[in-house]
Amino acid sequence: MEKLALSHGYIQLRPMEMLLKDQLTSADVILINKIDSIDEFTLKEVESSILNFNDSALFFKTSALEKVDDEVFEAMLGGA
Repeated sequence: MEKLALSHGYIQLRPMEMLLKDQLTSADVILINKIDSIDEFTLKEVESSILNFNDSALFFKTSALEKVDDEVFEAMLGGA
């Protein structure tokens, strides 16, 4: 069974969680939100796990403490 890193540790992918895997593998744009609420090690683990599912999507990290770059919005709207 595959494992996916989340901000609070690892979970094993069960049938309902396969939806998350399918969303990651088919995504064109992936956002990791609330990066201000996790430590750097956990963030790296989450990034690594996501890249195992999809290394071709545009990838952004966002935080409520910082302005979201216009590039993120353009990518989400299909302009990137």
